[in-house]
Amino acid sequence: MKLRIGGFFSGIGAHISACEKLKDRADFQYVFQCEIDKKTAQANDDIHGAIPNLGDITQVHDLNGALAVDILYWTPPCQDISIARAGNIPGNAKGSGTRSSLAYEVPRILSATKEEDRPKYLVMEEVPTMITKFKSNFDALLAELSEIGYHHEYGIINATDCGIPQSRRRAFMVSKLHGPAPQLPAPIPLNTCMRDYLDPEPLPQEYYVTQTRLEGMILSTKKERAKGHGFSFNPTDGRGVAKTITAAAGSRKTDNYLLERPSGIIRAATLQTFSLDHMNRVYSPKGNCPTIATISGGGLEPKIMRNADKERTRITKLTEHECLLLQGFSPSEADCLVKAVDNNGRRKYPKSVCYRFAGNAVCVNCFERITEQILNDLEGSA
Repeated sequence: MKLRIGGFFSGIGAHISACEKLKDRADFQYVFQCEIDKKTAQANDDIHGAIPNLGDITQVHDLNGALAVDILYWTPPCQDISIARAGNIPGNAKGSGTRSSLAYEVPRILSATKEEDRPKYLVMEEVPTMITKFKSNFDALLAELSEIGYHHEYGIINATDCGIPQSRRRAFMVSKLHGPAPQLPAPIPLNTCMRDYLDPEPLPQEYYVTQTRLEGMILSTKKERAKGHGFSFNPTDGRGVAKTITAAAGSRKTDNYLLERPSGIIRAATLQTFSLDHMNRVYSPKGNCPTIATISGGGLEPKIMRNADKERTRITKLTEHECLLLQGFSPSEADCLVKAVDNNGRRKYPKSVCYRFAGNAVCVNCFERITEQILNDLEGSA
């Protein structure tokens, strides 16, 4: 089975990584990416090989001829409908001029595409507010796609439902030209935890929180508790689902943290006043990874406890390499970004950029499971 693949708002190519995991079932040809950020498009090329980039989606007219694909993956910008920005009235309304309203470029392009060249399947990913708070805008978007002939199935999928120990709830939609669309995949058992994705120790010193910073975090935690602020993360068996991992670099009190033993700087007794659920951001490696996301500002990488013993422990950030693995990218794919160097021997993609790549990406395993449903649908209709 040969399938032509394209991606709008394609990022670093999570949909391509997903298809690569299924290459024993189909021969995938990657026709184009469409990514306005040149650095991100270059990262896609570094991982997957050179793929033509259509650039600014507003300048794409149609997908006729050489641009025709069988499956189109699209992940519209979420900035204007994310939880942090969900108070914005325009959100993703058509004609609002917001980044999230670029989603309407997709039905525009498909309407201009000849019937025989339209993708048979569409796969969309967005933040959950797309189908909740901004449901009226979503319905308007569906109506435009339906007029072209697409039928839809949509809902919320967590990365933990697809075998990745990261709490990452996202809205997904599968559309089929002249339907009915395949069902979204059913959850599968989660057989791994965050510890399975951690880099070898010891880590470079830059990932460790200093003693001064740690003492400030402990004091901040006490003050927050005195105000009656709650801490909702409450694992029951060491494998509970943690919360948001963010992609920006820094070390603020709202960061995500892990604890580690090498060259310990605090004693375990100190942690009794600190607590592993500090600001919902300190996590055990036996649990699941919090959501890897992109939030404006620095210092929001996840932090984790690494092999804490009864004597000493340290607090670290998750590395950018670990964040990419926890998005379902393979070690070799993550290495393409983290270990890439320029002609001067310097990192091609700085640490903060790699965190952003991870936070903006789609969980590869979610796309993989959905693509499996499409392949099943194609085989069933053959």
